Amino acid sequence: MNELRNVLIGAAVVALLAVVVLFGNIGSAPQAAPGPSATPVIQGDFQVVGNQLDDTAYAPADLYVKAGKPIRWVIDVKQMNGHSSQVRIASLGFSRELQPGENVIELPALDAGSYTYTCRVGMPKGEIVVEE
Repeated sequence: MNELRNVLIGAAVVALLAVVVLFGNIGSAPQAAPGPSATPVIQGDFQVVGNQLDDTAYAPADLYVKAGKPIRWVIDVKQMNGHSSQVRIASLGFSRELQPGENVIELPALDAGSYTYTCRVGMPKGEIVVEE
């Protein structure tokens, strides 16, 4: 009888472990948004990249995404001055005023190539590199 009981307990443990491995994220909290990242993290329909602005420089300055998928760009403004309070992508005809803290910018899917972004006077700057 003890042997049968041990077999049943063992089978229950194996079944429980299988459920945890297969469905471990059920009921868990959503994943936090990524911190500054030059490479994209896929979240829903978007590829998400991020960087920080500290007055005179973006870190990382260059962001890498894939062509054909919309982009969510999170800029965490730590410190800014008058000219760095705006981000521009001249080749897209895009500009946006920035606020201290996290700024979320959504861009459409882009063709492969490099897109320079700058402040209102051209510094600081970086590249959004869109790869096939």
